[in-house]
Amino acid sequence: MITGRRPRVLIADDHLLVATALKSLLTPEFDFVGVVEDGRALLAEARRLRPDVIVADVGKPQGDARGQSVRGGGYKHLLKIVS
Repeated sequence: MITGRRPRVLIADDHLLVATALKSLLTPEFDFVGVVEDGRALLAEARRLRPDVIVADVGKPQGDARGQSVRGGGYKHLLKIVS
């Protein structure tokens, strides 16, 4: 847990059904900050929202989520779901 507050999570998946299911599973333990559908949006929203955790499908349209541009952004956790 992140000092006194629930971690903020950003979900990145191009399948709305998967993103919705992940949100349902994670919401009791995390503060949900958003969902994005492609790699460009992931990088933009990660910079803008500064989530504590990013749950990402690594194979995305318009760039993947392998994290090279996200790394170094001060993130403590980068969770990847491979589908």
